[in-house]
Amino acid sequence: MNDKRIYGKKYEINTLRTKELYNARADRLGKMKSPYTSVLLGDQNPEYADKWNTVEKELILPLMEADKTKSVLDLGCGIGRWAESLLPLCGSYTGVDFSEGMIEEAVKRCGHLMNDSSSFECDSVQHFLHKSAADKKYDIIIISYVCMYINDSEIEFVMKKIAELASENCVIYFIDTVGLEKRLTLNEIYSDALKADYSAIYRTAEEYNDLYKIFEKIGFEKISFGFMPKLNNEEAYAETDRHYMVLKRC
Repeated sequence: MNDKRIYGKKYEINTLRTKELYNARADRLGKMKSPYTSVLLGDQNPEYADKWNTVEKELILPLMEADKTKSVLDLGCGIGRWAESLLPLCGSYTGVDFSEGMIEEAVKRCGHLMNDSSSFECDSVQHFLHKSAADKKYDIIIISYVCMYINDSEIEFVMKKIAELASENCVIYFIDTVGLEKRLTLNEIYSDALKADYSAIYRTAEEYNDLYKIFEKIGFEKISFGFMPKLNNEEAYAETDRHYMVLKRC
């Protein structure tokens, strides 16, 4: 087995190295042609990051049914990519990211949009969920490109805790990069695009569908799902692609 590219088997990645990677990316934000590449990656094609931000929000934002009565939990908020769209629309917003640099940038970019019921918190998703009180409910929950950095020993807890924090009519949006034919784990493999070692767990869409059953058992329904549409001239992915799921409890 290649210990850098691990196919089909479960393997624990070093999530502290992932935090270091994103802090380093936050430090380089000023040199990036698009700030969205800091979290959407794709440094070699920065124009795609802007297009992806637009395409994704045009598809997903209407499904969130955001208004001033809604509270938002944004897990893996990064530089505030979703905050910039949701803070003007919703009553309260909580953004969580484990990168200090990303949180600092989110505050810079979105601080002027915040109200007394909004905050950015520097914390891992796992620790934030551990300490979250069950009586605090959210109407919109986003977990964007985060599960691929959460090991299998913790992923079921994360899903169950998100379900616990969901309000009666909650909309939950998941998006992650998935393995197309089989699970692929990258174990500190050097990325020419990122100019750094990179680790991630690309579970298959079927594996995520099994995890989403946690929500279906408590009344959530799938209202939109699939692979994100391709951009013009975008090359097909050989082993991985971006897969999303929107769940709603009616």
